[in-house]
Amino acid sequence: MIGLRVGLSVGPRVGFASGLTEDPWSAGDASGGIPGVTRDAASGIYFPATAGEWTIVLGIAGIATGGPSAIYNFQEVSGNPADATGTFPLTASGTGLVYAQAIAGYTRLAVGTTSGGTGVFSTTSASLPDIATDSQLTMAVVLPSTIATTRDVHGGGAAGTRVNSQLVATTGQARGMSVGNNATGIINSGGAVRPWVLKHDRTANATTLYTDAEKITPTFGGTSAGKSITFGNFVAGAGTCRYLYAATWITAAALIPEAKIRTLLQTLGWTVLW
Repeated sequence: MIGLRVGLSVGPRVGFASGLTEDPWSAGDASGGIPGVTRDAASGIYFPATAGEWTIVLGIAGIATGGPSAIYNFQEVSGNPADATGTFPLTASGTGLVYAQAIAGYTRLAVGTTSGGTGVFSTTSASLPDIATDSQLTMAVVLPSTIATTRDVHGGGAAGTRVNSQLVATTGQARGMSVGNNATGIINSGGAVRPWVLKHDRTANATTLYTDAEKITPTFGGTSAGKSITFGNFVAGAGTCRYLYAATWITAAALIPEAKIRTLLQTLGWTVLW
């Protein structure tokens, strides 16, 4: 439905929307909801829990590249986080891991890592693509806490040839990394629940970290390589992070255009500032 939308959007999509727009919720019910897709009752954010729910969301967002190959709901009370697709379950290892963490403003819980620990949730499955030749995109909804040391948030590939995200010490900006290259954002993301979308595009030779607040593009590291989906300790150590949800797209499905990443985040209920 194309029309004039003017006014305030209350909740996680707070902001002023004005102009001729394509409403990403037009396929939902009269209250603006998306039938059949898991929605957090407190925040209003959508967390598609299954491949079928993602099919609904991607259809509304107009994304035809395909759905995620891994879906992590992160509602476990102990042990290894499951993949709702059954393909790439994570292994929990290291110290300082926590589970069933309450998050202010959300009804869903989170798993997490603790600064000073070695905690990590990861998979290095042989069935994953090698980022030396293939693309990978991971969206994590995460609450990182700013501390005095720069710490890892999430990433892919092998430790020495990885693409990953970090939270910068003291000032709390998001940082995108492509092997040895990095770029740092300007928004303080410490203490805020945000979507962190890390896209490694081997077709365009580009790595970009998107949040709802900004996009960060480090110089592409041509030697990026390896197979993993990683949350927590990668190269700089685990931070104090709470992971509410994540999903990973691989190979051609990971090549979601930037404009569609924006639409996807809006469809899930986020206000996108870029």
